[in-house]
Amino acid sequence: MQKYIKVISLIVFFMFSVKTYATFDLPMSVIQRNITAYTSFLKEKNKNVLEITSLDSDFSNRNVACMVIIMQALNLGGFPVKLEMVSAPNAAREIAMTKAGHVAIMHQDIWVQPEFSDFFFISTAIIPNGSFVKGIYTLDSNKEMLKVSSIEDLKSFSATHSPNWQVGWDTLSRIGLKSLHSAPKKEFMFNQVLFWGVDFTIQEFTNLPGMAYEFSGDRRLIPVPGVKIALNGVRSFIVSKKHKLGKQIYTALQIGLIALRKKGTVKRFLTESGFYKKEVEDWKILRVEPGK
Repeated sequence: MQKYIKVISLIVFFMFSVKTYATFDLPMSVIQRNITAYTSFLKEKNKNVLEITSLDSDFSNRNVACMVIIMQALNLGGFPVKLEMVSAPNAAREIAMTKAGHVAIMHQDIWVQPEFSDFFFISTAIIPNGSFVKGIYTLDSNKEMLKVSSIEDLKSFSATHSPNWQVGWDTLSRIGLKSLHSAPKKEFMFNQVLFWGVDFTIQEFTNLPGMAYEFSGDRRLIPVPGVKIALNGVRSFIVSKKHKLGKQIYTALQIGLIALRKKGTVKRFLTESGFYKKEVEDWKILRVEPGK
C-alpha cells in the first residue's frame, strides 16, 4: 500500500511539473526590420531572452525592448512561451492581425484608443501619459527654428506629419501653426523639410551624433536644442480577445509587467534602448493640452 501511494505521488508530481513548466507557443506580429534587430540583439548578447539584464546594444531600440519586456513578463507571470514571430509590414497590419486573432499580441506598445477594449485586452501602461516625447527636427541651417523655446514660438512656422499617426497629428493641429502639411510616410516628412521649405517635423531622437537624422549630400536634420514636445496619451500592449490563449496571456502579462515595473526594469530597458534619452532628460517639455 505504501509503495502504491509513492507511485501515485510521483505521478501527481510529474503531472504538476509538466503543467507548471509547459511552454506555450506565442504568435507575435513583428515588423520585419525588428525581426532582424531582435535576432541580431540576442545573437550579440549570446543569451536567452529571459537572461537579458541590459538593453545596451547597437541593435537595440524601443521595439526590441518591448519584445524582451513581453517575454520576461509572461515568464514572471507563470506563462512561459516559445516566441513565434509573424512578419507584418507596418503597425496598422499588426493591429488587424491581432484583432482577427491571427496573432496573440503585437511586438510593440501602441497608443490606446477607446474602441480597443472591444477587441483587445489592454495591458497596464508601458509609457504613461505625457512620457512619450519627440524632438523638433529642422535643417541645421534654419537658424530661426533653432531659437524656438515655447509652443508660442512654434506658431510662426510650418510643420509636416502623417494624419495616420493620429496622436502626433492631433498635437501639431492644436498648436495653431502657420501651416501643417500631410505626408504618408516618414521619408516624405523628411523630404518636405529637406527640399520643400517646410520648417520642421517631430520625430523620435536618434542614437547618432547630435541625435541627428543624416542624409546623402551631407544634409542633416537636427533637434531644436533644449526643448522636446510631449504627446498626450497612454501606450500599452494589446492582446487579442479572439486568440484562444488571449485571456491567459493577458493575465500573466499583467502580473509580470507589474513586477518588472516595480523593480524599475521597464523604464531601465526603455532608457538603455534609447527611448528615454539621458541627453534630453533636462530639456524643457513643450505641452499642448488635449482639446485646445
